[in-house]
Amino acid sequence: MAGAGGAVQVRFSRELLEIPTTWAGVPTSFSAGGLTPFGHALKPDVTAPGANIISSTLPESAGDPFSISAGTSFSAPHVAGAAALLLQRHPSWTPGQVKSALMSTAGPAFADSSLTQEASVLVQGAGLVRVGSADRPLLFTAPQSLSFGYLDVNAGAASRAIPVTVSDAGEGAGAWTAEIQPQVASSGASVEVSPFTLGPGGNAVVQMVARATADAPQGDNFGFVVLRRGGDVRRIPYAFSVTRPRLGNAQVVRLRPRQTGTTRTGQDHAQVYRWPTSPFAVLNIFGVDPSVNEDGREKVYSLDIPRQAVNAGVVIERPALKIDAGIVSLFSSNAPIHPWFLSSLDENDVTGYAGIPVNSNGLMPDFLMNVGAAGAVFVPPGRYYVSVDSGRDLFTGRSLAGPFVLRSWVNDVRPPNIALVTRRVNVGRPTIVARVRDAASGVDPLSLLLLGTAFQVGATSFDPATGIAVFSIPRDQRPLQPGPSFMRVFASDFQETKNISTEGVNPMPNSRFRGIRMDVVNRPVVTWILPNQNACLPARTKLQVVAGSTATVSSVGFFDGSRQIGRVRKNRAGIYELNWRPRGRRGPHMLTAVVSDTRGREAEATRRVRLCR
Repeated sequence: MAGAGGAVQVRFSRELLEIPTTWAGVPTSFSAGGLTPFGHALKPDVTAPGANIISSTLPESAGDPFSISAGTSFSAPHVAGAAALLLQRHPSWTPGQVKSALMSTAGPAFADSSLTQEASVLVQGAGLVRVGSADRPLLFTAPQSLSFGYLDVNAGAASRAIPVTVSDAGEGAGAWTAEIQPQVASSGASVEVSPFTLGPGGNAVVQMVARATADAPQGDNFGFVVLRRGGDVRRIPYAFSVTRPRLGNAQVVRLRPRQTGTTRTGQDHAQVYRWPTSPFAVLNIFGVDPSVNEDGREKVYSLDIPRQAVNAGVVIERPALKIDAGIVSLFSSNAPIHPWFLSSLDENDVTGYAGIPVNSNGLMPDFLMNVGAAGAVFVPPGRYYVSVDSGRDLFTGRSLAGPFVLRSWVNDVRPPNIALVTRRVNVGRPTIVARVRDAASGVDPLSLLLLGTAFQVGATSFDPATGIAVFSIPRDQRPLQPGPSFMRVFASDFQETKNISTEGVNPMPNSRFRGIRMDVVNRPVVTWILPNQNACLPARTKLQVVAGSTATVSSVGFFDGSRQIGRVRKNRAGIYELNWRPRGRRGPHMLTAVVSDTRGREAEATRRVRLCR
């Protein structure tokens, strides 16, 4: 350009370059599908390109002006662009008519890369958007898909009719036939639609009916209602389930803030809970069958929501999550008792991904782990149910039934509180202790993180009764040097594990980052953890401190005034503790903990308490 006076010639041609891929038209494995948690509506509506999309972006985030990404953020603009083109050409169309045009003319998306098997309507909706065909829809329908919901046949045959208004969208007049094209059908279930005739510019109301006979087994049904006029074809997706809920016979108890029970005794009514159908699907990677088989004696509770709630849920407090469990256990039996949050007294009516006992929040460190919490977000008014059940160990077949303590909440909108305990630590890789508490849903111990400049580590232990979280700096990290040291502690509550639809400025409203400052010193350090300052001591008291030094700690001595209570040499991650039966005069007592290292150095910390009995 410099040699041409700053000008350059550019030639444009009409040649098309097409780069075929083997996965074109196949929904990605992470695409979500219906039915929806509330109302069991058929979703999604349509499918559009959203995987491996090259897009302009900020160089600061991708290192390049362009990047290849995937997700709804890329498929949704394709549909929005198609709708904009249709409105440009047909400015009088209503939003419902644009939606109808896109859905009724959509082509098939496929379940396999050979493009031979059409994907389920629960995954693709009406199909892959074809904007060229949508420009000439022939018909408008309202509604655009058929969500018949559940047909309960416990009391006999059941049916549900949806009146569909079919309108001439231009060139759509004439006689149309209707046929059912099922993708999945269960015995005794059917969909009925009659043929109809449209006059030019006219409309007709067509009754579309889902039926199930009295002896129909439980099963799912979905596919398409296909409308034909000669060579013209338009499709309407449908879905419904025939159910025989077994929880209807269960004894129901009103849910309290804390509830005790057991899955060892009583009657077993339900073994399978859904939707979704495979809440433990991640266990496939370990070579085990992730199917739900809850053969415990479930306990069922009811919860009334009088007005719209931000969220509601339950969590199993006891048995508590084991923070040091193995990876397979974290996804399976670490939480052996399973709560299921239901929209009705029907085991098929789980409130979507939030209603299963698995962490469904993809932003959290324990995503997909079995955390023993279930709930719902943006909850409409009504009566809801919680079924607490249990299954078997996936490897040994051992029953996981047993006693439990259940905690419940409504409208938990505050994150946990975090307070640093170890404000002074020794040079090296000391133990960091924080107190983390949450008054509503409780702290999720698997979410706890300590974040340094170059590391991120989970808690080595957490006591839900006291809120004490213990973090150990990894051995492969650089040791702390004398002076101030800055880190962050991250914590979420159990409601955060259910937040799957939170957007905006704060996508994790039930989580907190807390910046911490510690003084790092080149000498022994000891800090009291328990009992609390000015606490009234029980008959049996746990004395607990965290201690460390630049040399090996030889022991920690505990004293009541000048009298030695005991001396401890063993520790776990720098935590030293001793059980003590207090005695002596009533009133204030001064406890002292003294740490000694192998270099003969000592440090002490005091804690004022009271003997009240």
